[in-house]
Amino acid sequence: MPDKVAIIGAGASGLTAARQAIAYGFEPVIFEKLSDLGGIWRYSENPNVRSVSWSTTNTSSKELSAFSDFAPSEAYSKFMHHTEVLNYLEAYAAHFKLREHIKFDTEVTLVARADDWEQTGDWVITYNDKCNACIMKFKHSNKSFIMSTALVTL
Repeated sequence: MPDKVAIIGAGASGLTAARQAIAYGFEPVIFEKLSDLGGIWRYSENPNVRSVSWSTTNTSSKELSAFSDFAPSEAYSKFMHHTEVLNYLEAYAAHFKLREHIKFDTEVTLVARADDWEQTGDWVITYNDKCNACIMKFKHSNKSFIMSTALVTL
């Protein structure tokens, strides 16, 4: 069984971190507090949810903004509207089968060293999944894995 890594957030950074975790032989567990992926690119009128404005268009071209392992659709605008960026992220997640690793409606409330951290290097993630308060322990891995700030290497 592969070592697990915790990734907080299923936005652009979280999705690419998960993709790389899989490529390096890890099993990502992506904690996403909202009910769908996309991070700030999923527009919301809820003032408690951070998101782009309805009129947001990316200021860098799709060629410069694209992930190196997944080209955006030719049908997308050169400077993608936020709906196209969201569609791109959804297509990326589908292509690399990332949804199966996402725990939606799950808010991380604490990342802390386990009580036996000095001996094991283990970490504990405390989270709420809308139904329960839960704790998940991640074993320390001797493998090196350096990724985005969205990744907690555990």
